[in-house]
Amino acid sequence: MNSKRILFTGTAVFLGSHLRDSLLNAGNHVIGIDNLSTGSDINLAHLSRENRFDFVQQDICQPFDVGPVDFVFNFASPASPVDYTRLGIGTLLVGSSKTLNTLEIAKKYCAGYFHASTSECYGDPEAHPQPETYWGNVNPVGPRSVYDEAKRFSEAAVMAFYRYHRVNTHLVRIFNMYGPGLQINDGRVISNFMAQVLWRTAYHLWRWLADTQFLLCVRFSRRHSCSVEFRGTLSSKYRQSRRMDDSRVRHRDPNGYRLRQKNYFYATSTR
Repeated sequence: MNSKRILFTGTAVFLGSHLRDSLLNAGNHVIGIDNLSTGSDINLAHLSRENRFDFVQQDICQPFDVGPVDFVFNFASPASPVDYTRLGIGTLLVGSSKTLNTLEIAKKYCAGYFHASTSECYGDPEAHPQPETYWGNVNPVGPRSVYDEAKRFSEAAVMAFYRYHRVNTHLVRIFNMYGPGLQINDGRVISNFMAQVLWRTAYHLWRWLADTQFLLCVRFSRRHSCSVEFRGTLSSKYRQSRRMDDSRVRHRDPNGYRLRQKNYFYATSTR
């Protein structure tokens, strides 16, 4: 692949920094932009002597121009619940003004455009798993709406520039991710899981299982006991065979609290 000049927004965040490094390793020249509101300069430190990387600390909600580019990678946005709750107005501006600004650059220089969206576009989905034909179930006035609706606007803008200006756009909806550099206080399922295991406190781990459409909740206590709750409507095959020794199924938890019998069963075991 020939070397390309690439504009990369959100270059100092967890996911963006990994993809940016991959683009550099492929021989490309990257102009990375980040205001460091949620990104970290730790993710930039190893590039201090990289002559194919230029870092610009800037608020890209204001119009800007870095000159001709071949591709635009649009990854700038608060994504952690901790961050977009703290930066609600900024999250809306990033989803709207920033997306329009970067799309204008792609239009001006006939550049390819790759937009990082999110599964939160589906809101509180009623379909599991979600096909791309599913439009979602989003509360536009709830506390999470600053993130959900910002990303939905971004997708609408990307498709509008494709339809009306023939910009070569692409978008991807990203679900839960983890890997090196994930912040311990990220606020999402994987980081919460790891943090609370390390701190040895009670934790809750939620995971939708697509084939059975129920929620798996696992808890550890300080006494090293483990309990598993299956919440939701179990498929018929799981009602017939719960794949667990009947002797381990209990109707009361170890502390004597009565458990609801509707829609899920409860089991205890020892780690």
